[in-house]
Formats: sequence, structure tokens, C-alpha cells
Amino acid sequence: MDELKAIQRGVDTIAAIDPDTLDEDELNAGLGELRRLLNKLIAIEAQLLADFDRRQLWKHDGSTSLVAWLTRHLRPSPPAPPAQTQRQVRLPPSPAGASPATAPEGRDPHSRPNSPVALTT
Repeated sequence: MDELKAIQRGVDTIAAIDPDTLDEDELNAGLGELRRLLNKLIAIEAQLLADFDRRQLWKHDGSTSLVAWLTRHLRPSPPAPPAQTQRQVRLPPSPAGASPATAPEGRDPHSRPNSPVALTT
């Protein structure tokens, strides 16, 4: 579909934008608009998948269902937090014999030493 080629060109153009060149207003507006576009694309994908399923086009390659076809062709992965919003850090170990009252500030005194903690940024 030529329309998908046009979308790809638009995505490539957006990917080439250096966020450091945007002021706060441009970045804020750009993120909002990007989210609206993503939502619209997701809705279009859902419509196309519904029609694909209605026509049972997944049978053409021997799949037994739309889910089987999706698994084979699109390889969906289990939901995971976006990498952009999480990072792993290691907390320093608690001093030997530390009680909850003497645990480092911001540290859960009941957590395991050196356990990874996901921080949302």
C-alpha cells in the first residue's frame, strides 16, 4: 500500500528530529500530537485486523486462528514497561545490623540488599 510508504516517510522525518533543538512548548505539543497519531494508527490496525479475521485470511498459511497468525507473523511480546520510562539501579547494601530506623533515607528497610529497583522517570 502506497499509504504505508507515506507513513514510513513521515516516521523517518519525525525520527530525525533532535529533541534538544525543541523548546519546552514544541516538545510538549509534539508529544501530545505524536500520542494522538499513535492512537489513530492503533485504531486503524484494529480495524484491519478485524477485517482480516472476518475474511479468515489467516487460513492461507495454515494458521488455525487470528491469534496463531499474529503469533507466527508479528511475534507479539508480553506487555512490558517501556524502556524509556524505567531504568534499573542497584541500591547499596544496608550496614550490618541496621534497623528500620537506621536504614538509608529512601530505602525500604525490608528489601533485599542489592536487589534491582525500577525507577519511573
